[in-house]
Amino acid sequence: MLFAPRNVAPLGPLTGDHGLNHIDHINHIDHIIILTTFYFESPDLLYLLGIVPMQALLLWVYWRWRQSTLRRLGSPALEQRLLQGFSAKRFWGKNVLFVGGVVLVILAISNPIRIEKEAGKIQNSADVILALDISNSMLATDVKPSRLDQAKSFIRQLAPALEGARLGLVFFAGEAFPQMPLSTDYEALLMFARNAQPDFITDQGTDIGAAVESCKRMLETDAETGRAIVLISDGENHAEKVLQRIREARAGGVLVFSVGVGSSAGSNIPSEQGGFRQDGMGKPILTAANEALIQSLAEEGGGVALNLRDPDHAIEEIRKGVNNLQKSAVMANATSKKVYYFPWLLLAALLLLISEQVIQWKKKGVSTAILLLCMGYLSAQSEHTALRQGEQYYDQGKFEKAQAAYQKSTGSIACYNSGNAAYLQAKYAEAARLYREAAEKSLLPSDKANALYNLGNSCLLQGDYPVAIEAYERSLRLSPKCPDAQKNLQIAKHRLQEPPSLTPPPPPPPPPPSVQPRQNYLDQADLSRQKEIPPANLPPADARRILEQAVLSEEQKNAGAYRQLAPANRPSRLKKDW
Repeated sequence: MLFAPRNVAPLGPLTGDHGLNHIDHINHIDHIIILTTFYFESPDLLYLLGIVPMQALLLWVYWRWRQSTLRRLGSPALEQRLLQGFSAKRFWGKNVLFVGGVVLVILAISNPIRIEKEAGKIQNSADVILALDISNSMLATDVKPSRLDQAKSFIRQLAPALEGARLGLVFFAGEAFPQMPLSTDYEALLMFARNAQPDFITDQGTDIGAAVESCKRMLETDAETGRAIVLISDGENHAEKVLQRIREARAGGVLVFSVGVGSSAGSNIPSEQGGFRQDGMGKPILTAANEALIQSLAEEGGGVALNLRDPDHAIEEIRKGVNNLQKSAVMANATSKKVYYFPWLLLAALLLLISEQVIQWKKKGVSTAILLLCMGYLSAQSEHTALRQGEQYYDQGKFEKAQAAYQKSTGSIACYNSGNAAYLQAKYAEAARLYREAAEKSLLPSDKANALYNLGNSCLLQGDYPVAIEAYERSLRLSPKCPDAQKNLQIAKHRLQEPPSLTPPPPPPPPPPSVQPRQNYLDQADLSRQKEIPPANLPPADARRILEQAVLSEEQKNAGAYRQLAPANRPSRLKKDW
């Protein structure tokens, strides 16, 4: 189902040394900035600086014309009376301020950027593979907003806690494939995890053993580095020999942590067409977390079983376990950081242009203008701080704190992001109110379309189908080529017209058992009936003929039964695709 908002992360301490050296801290050395690059993102806009010499030329021509015209008056006293209060210094000062403001605006729109590249640094680290279950059962909503979304939020919080370790990512369902090799590029890992969906893998189901095998291949290195696998799944496993795969990984020196997501009570799996997914018998699929298997995986893998009911505790225990692994020196990837200058250039340009306008005012007026300017600057800084703080909480998965931070700002972006935070907490009524407010405040058509799309999602999940349909239609008028809005609009219309039944109709009663055929009554006193010959008195040829007829009749009967049970006619075993 597509209802995702559009945007705009009991285990005890490890006992014993497990054959591994204990290292409390990860050391970082050789951290040097080796290159700084400065460039303009839109250098063609710098040609607009040609306005400056043109304006200077026009001012010089005007000043010469003005001086020659005043000389024709002939009387300096008359000139002073006509130009009372005029100051040449103020005239040139105002124009210099205006030209300076124009130059700064041109430089700002050219977007000057400085890139600081940091050299790869040698660090002591362990290798950790995160194996994420993206089967259809992870779409179940027994935990909010869904098992998969909760797992993604856990990864967003776990990756920074394992800073210094090399992390890899594996997606698995009915089969497994590596999504990202071992690396210290945490931003790439978080991007891949954020975009994970069940349709990434065609072969659905859940094969945890295949995920373990894929992780083992990624961890096969010559270095004596501590290695660990973090399995994040609801514990449903449709393949065999999973515990054997775990034992083999543990025998190879790999520590396995298992992280369970979902509840033992279970939930139905939402379907893209609306309603719930059904099995081959037409019954809604009920998927429940297998906590016993999660515990067994951790016991066989030498790690500890975790559950996302307490993500903070799980992150802390995994961090401790990884710190207990043996470290080896590896070269971390080089990183780069962009520094943007356009906000400061625009602020300076604004100050110059305002000063050019107020320079001829009286002292009181100038003081008032400066006070208003300072108040506006402080207000803008407060808005900026609230947005940045909200973004930090949002990226960490702390949606309640993010919503509180966004509510300190009144802009359209703050309303939109606050709506997303409420949506991810399953507060759909509050999210709808915030999305509606964001749509009213948005100036860009694309921003308004996104807000209306999310408004439709919130109303759809509340069962308010008419409002959802109206929101989707308004969004499509602004962004007609949005496939998600088109699909969700059809889902809302379908639910409004034909609400799906949560329970399937009862199966028809089985047919009554067929009776055996009636037996013919043989009247032993009937003189017309041929007299039966006792078997002992039959000639050998007649006995052989009667026996062959009986055997042939029995073979024909059995052949028909075998044909009915042949693989082409009997139903194949149902394959679980969740």
